[in-house]
Amino acid sequence: VDMPVDEGKALIASLLEAATALDKIYRHVWRDYVFLLWDNRCILHRGQPFDKQKYRRLMIRTTVLAA
Repeated sequence: VDMPVDEGKALIASLLEAATALDKIYRHVWRDYVFLLWDNRCILHRGQPFDKQKYRRLMIRTTVLAA
């Protein structure tokens, strides 16, 4: 479906505003030995800066195959 650029930008802004409303945000508080898993297909994810000298960050990507 073709859409004028300004209308498309307005639609994206509206969707982003809805998806990032305060009641839709989860902000994780890290503690030792915490494991966090999320599904990138269903959420928006934004990592926050952290002290790389002080904290170790291990990221492993997995994919679940439907049976």
